Amino acid sequence: MTRRDQANALIREGHMSLAPIAANLGFSESTTFSQAYKKRAGVAPSEARLALSRS
Repeated sequence: MTRRDQANALIREGHMSLAPIAANLGFSESTTFSQAYKKRAGVAPSEARLALSRS
């Protein structure tokens, strides 16, 4: 499983804030994780969480 897949799974679960998700994925700062996620996915992790919770 890639870090992107892991990020999506953790975001979809919805019980962790972004800081622990970032730490689980090896990011020292949640802002760095958010920037990397947005660069790859095209949306911020918080936006992805909202979209995933609606589907």
